[in-house]
Amino acid sequence: MSSLTGFQKSLVFPLRNALAFWQLQQMALKDTLTGVGNRAMYNDAIARAIQYGTRYKEDFVLMILDLDNFKNVNDSYGHQTGDDILTGFTQVVSECLRAEDQMFRFGGDEFAIILDKQGLDAAKIVASRIHFAVSQQSQFIKYGVSTSIGCACFNVNDTTLTLLHVQIKHCTPQNMQVKTA
Repeated sequence: MSSLTGFQKSLVFPLRNALAFWQLQQMALKDTLTGVGNRAMYNDAIARAIQYGTRYKEDFVLMILDLDNFKNVNDSYGHQTGDDILTGFTQVVSECLRAEDQMFRFGGDEFAIILDKQGLDAAKIVASRIHFAVSQQSQFIKYGVSTSIGCACFNVNDTTLTLLHVQIKHCTPQNMQVKTA
């Protein structure tokens, strides 16, 4: 029995260290306010998506979301109200996504979503869901907040820069602006 106790004691500190490292890593990759991935996590995820997409000829869509009228809310009603809008927006959008889709906050009121193994048709459906969900929330209606969504569909010649820096404007179900090859 004493050898089992000794073995257990020898594992306690490495396990604590591994857990602490994991917790720090999660804190470094998550936006502390909203709980979604931050820019560092986005950079890793988009690089992996591009590598995978290139190797296996798999589509994916990068969606960029921006909150319209957010600055006015922050300036007029304070940062706590702005934080409430951001966390509410993250929750609403997350409910419109599949479990395998990834959401990131770049900072401020800018977000990105990677729709894995999806194309333009799926992006239109997701954009439609998000626009509808945001338009139905009393919190957003009260402050006049809406969202603009842009989409870039991956092709094998894309890089992280070409996907992100494409001029993508409003992405509504009726008028979806999409990067073309």
